[in-house]
Amino acid sequence: MRICLWHILFLVCMLLRYSALAQSMSDIKQYGDSIYQKIKVLPDNEEKAFALLDLSFFWGDYDTAQAFLYIDQAQKLLPKDKDQAFQLGVIDFYKASAYFDADSDKAKQLYMAAEKNLNKVNNERATRYRIRLWSSYGALLQREGRAREYVEALIHRVIPMATAIRDTTLLGSNYQNVAMALMNMQDYKQADRYYKRAIDLLRHDSALDEHRLTAYVNAARNAIFQSHLDQAEVLLQQAAKTLQLIPHSTYGPMYYTVYGSYWKRKGQYGKAFAQFDKGLASARALKSESLAATVLFDQYEAFRDAGKLPEAKQALMQVLPYVESTAILRNKQRIYYNLATIESDLQQYEASAAWYKKYAAVVDTMSIDANETRILELEKKYQTAEKERELLLTQEKNQAQQITLIRTRGWIVSLLFCLILLVMFVFIGYSSMRNRKQLNAQQEKLQIFNAMAHGEEQERSRIARDLHDGLGGILAGIKLKLSAIVAQAAANEKTAYKKQDDPLQELIHQVDYSVDEVRRVARNMMPESLRTMGLEAALSDLCRSMQHAALKVDFTASNLSDNYDQRFLTGVYRIAQELLTNTVRHSQASHVLLQCSEDDGQFYLSVEDNGRGFDKSKVRSKGIGLQNIQNRVDMLNGEMDIDTAPDQGVSIHITFHTHV
Repeated sequence: MRICLWHILFLVCMLLRYSALAQSMSDIKQYGDSIYQKIKVLPDNEEKAFALLDLSFFWGDYDTAQAFLYIDQAQKLLPKDKDQAFQLGVIDFYKASAYFDADSDKAKQLYMAAEKNLNKVNNERATRYRIRLWSSYGALLQREGRAREYVEALIHRVIPMATAIRDTTLLGSNYQNVAMALMNMQDYKQADRYYKRAIDLLRHDSALDEHRLTAYVNAARNAIFQSHLDQAEVLLQQAAKTLQLIPHSTYGPMYYTVYGSYWKRKGQYGKAFAQFDKGLASARALKSESLAATVLFDQYEAFRDAGKLPEAKQALMQVLPYVESTAILRNKQRIYYNLATIESDLQQYEASAAWYKKYAAVVDTMSIDANETRILELEKKYQTAEKERELLLTQEKNQAQQITLIRTRGWIVSLLFCLILLVMFVFIGYSSMRNRKQLNAQQEKLQIFNAMAHGEEQERSRIARDLHDGLGGILAGIKLKLSAIVAQAAANEKTAYKKQDDPLQELIHQVDYSVDEVRRVARNMMPESLRTMGLEAALSDLCRSMQHAALKVDFTASNLSDNYDQRFLTGVYRIAQELLTNTVRHSQASHVLLQCSEDDGQFYLSVEDNGRGFDKSKVRSKGIGLQNIQNRVDMLNGEMDIDTAPDQGVSIHITFHTHV
């Protein structure tokens, strides 16, 4: 009876935690005080202590000092001669929960201290606390950008414990947590597997309507990411039926925003905007800034895809106050970057630069390990160069439009004043001189752009060598030394060294993964085969690296020379790399063919796929990626031809004069 009662109070507190989204702080205090009054009259001190701890968990979201006050009161009421390991573990768990938002490092330390004590207690009650503990610890890892570690904590810690105590609700909820983390990591196929497991467990219990609604909505979002719109429609219909059973659910706004994303993906923006408006109204009715911010960001993406850039900017600006009021740096990073991009698209370059500075400042302050920091710096340099190139391309377009306008005016003036030959000659002379200056300026900027591209390739090559020879060698040395330590330990003990759950073996595995990751980054920045084995071998390696289970990439080469200069080699390789990358990302193709050949002083490069194709009439407004490829082709004095139509695949053919 005692345990039952404090569990009921815990459920009440959790219910209040959800309902508090729609309450003011005065209402929250009133709810908290009313629960406290009920706890005070409980006859048993231990029962009262655990109820106070659950009340501290409720207050952890709103007032850390109040949470610790209840923890102190509970600690004094707990019996001193009973279950010391369990009590110490539980106290550390609730202290960690109070620190969850205020001090994540302190919270993680306390969670691990709680795990050390609770792991000594072999009963279901302790197991449930450990499940909550590892779920919260993993959430902190995910907040720091360590999503893979969060997934590992759920799969290897939480789910086995939930399975052991046969709690289908916990198991279904944590299957869904794994799926959401995998979805955020863009591993949509794996996420789909875990969503199906979660839905199967939560499907038939009416008491789990809230969990089931969450699973349907998130699984629908995952299906949309994979362009499985029929599957998404079925899931959204199930979510709608569930929402009718719990119309005041706090996950209602998420249903509407995912439904809006569904219509956005189908290209029916009117229906999409209607759903986003419903979601925003629902979030504001719940007085939930976080839900409103989520809906507004999805609405921004729909406006952006629909070409409504001012409305897209307005949606982002509504998200900004909420993001800046929280301590989550990755959200700020995302919003600042999108604001910089949208301002650039609106040709507001000064505002774009200001937002990009904020984005860079956030990136600089994020707490990541040394290897991630180095890679992030390289990415920032590359992104900065890309931004500068985009700005330069915009300026070139503006200059070309100005030249066209001047020529048109020249024709009009010449027709109106054809009889005044002297004035006409003066005007033509003046226009020619001005045009020559502008053309010279444009050529000079093209030379600068060419030099920047050349410098970028040199920097890529240098960084790739540094990563491969420096950091790669160090990591390989560390692995060898660790392996030697393991071998020595096995020899000393004269028994087979236990590998399962051994920290050294896990560390060796992590070093292996780091070495592979360094090699992958180095190879992407400057493939070794391009320098040592030539263009044909490098392109063959590129095709193999792009291939996966759902995509076959074939490569054929004919009559290629071994004596191309380095500038031509690098340019052709980067063009092929960008073409294949665009195909993998956007075409939804199952087969791609890359062909290279040389004949009679001409070098031919073509990429063909059986994907969804696109409308060539829209490529000028949306084809930034193709524009970048066109710029590289122009730098090598080549010509590019695109043959495509919706649902007809894409064929891109490029011709160069051979550089030998």
